[in-house]
Amino acid sequence: MDYWAIYFIIDLNLVSYKKIINPQNNKPTFAIRRKIVIFLWILIIFVFWIFWLSLWIEQSTKNQIFFLDSLETTEESTLLIPWAWIYGDQPWRIYQERLNTVLQLLKINPQLKILISADNSRENYNETAVGLHYLLKHKVNTGNIFLDFAGFDTYDSLYRAKAIFQAEKLIIISQDFALPRALFIANQLNIPAIWVIAWSGKVSFRNFLREKFANIKALLESTRKIKPHFLGELIPLTWKSNSWEFLEKVNQKLF
Repeated sequence: MDYWAIYFIIDLNLVSYKKIINPQNNKPTFAIRRKIVIFLWILIIFVFWIFWLSLWIEQSTKNQIFFLDSLETTEESTLLIPWAWIYGDQPWRIYQERLNTVLQLLKINPQLKILISADNSRENYNETAVGLHYLLKHKVNTGNIFLDFAGFDTYDSLYRAKAIFQAEKLIIISQDFALPRALFIANQLNIPAIWVIAWSGKVSFRNFLREKFANIKALLESTRKIKPHFLGELIPLTWKSNSWEFLEKVNQKLF
């Protein structure tokens, strides 16, 4: 980008409005021109820093990312399914792709523990329950599924996986555009983790842009070790699955 060209265009625009800006002179005031130039340089530096941060995070985590067919071992690992949107009682495409990847990993090791960490912040919106019912529909052992209803974002999910569920090693299941950020958070929280790509394809501009700004949030939260919205009582993965308790409550409401 030719920044001098941008400056020249702005300068011409200012001159065209000289009578409005400063009717006593034929030139715009120096103070206004200076403020605009400073603002532009700050904006340029900020955008450059955002892209540099993304590149740094990607480079620092690239050796922890695997495709399903390249994963060598899953021993002593917990499959973490982070939050994703739902429509009614059905998982959105991205969420479904993550769940389907879990089903494929269970074919390799059926005894893997699964932690569904998603959003249940509203009474009629329960991503965690939708994920549970999807897995049960595909004959996954209920005793291997643990539920986290307060995984409101990636940071909360990872923090709670260690603090509440006492996960020692994670295999995080998600799409490639979100991989580096989550692994960066896990590294900052001292959680041994690798990532299996649930889907790799064209990333929408919205998700691309969202990830750039989400990296800033991840950097601030993970380096300062900020506690998530909710913690609560311990539910170690070595205990009985809390899925049973949830299903009993659901059945009591229905019957």
